[in-house]
Amino acid sequence: MFLLADEENSTGTNTPKKNAVGGLSRAEKYAMEEKDQVVATKCGHMFHHGCLRSHVHQSLDGRSGGGTGLFCPICTKPFAMNRLWKVIIPTTKAQRERYEQFHLMKAQNSEMHQQLQGIRSKIADAEKELNKIKEDSEECL
Repeated sequence: MFLLADEENSTGTNTPKKNAVGGLSRAEKYAMEEKDQVVATKCGHMFHHGCLRSHVHQSLDGRSGGGTGLFCPICTKPFAMNRLWKVIIPTTKAQRERYEQFHLMKAQNSEMHQQLQGIRSKIADAEKELNKIKEDSEECL
């Protein structure tokens, strides 16, 4: 299930609308890892879960008097961290293609890194050999 925010209503807040989602591709599942999770508050405002958690910690750390209520950073309506809605945003074909391209490039980068290490090793060996030749030639002079 994913949530989309409707247009702002007369009170100036977004009302979430629920929609069903079928099977998810590997790219879509990857995009929804917890570190990338989007959540919606009861008032309908959507946030990156980590950003909202940081906001909550900063709010609680900065309070005097020990208040425990949490408030939406946008409309200041109260919300609870255990009452957030997970928002699943289906990926587009272009996003899935970029995801696959990213992983292909990541594999190529790893291969090139190994090749670079081999080249650096050969250069170090060649420099040692060159230094030895220089030493031998200086002895001859």
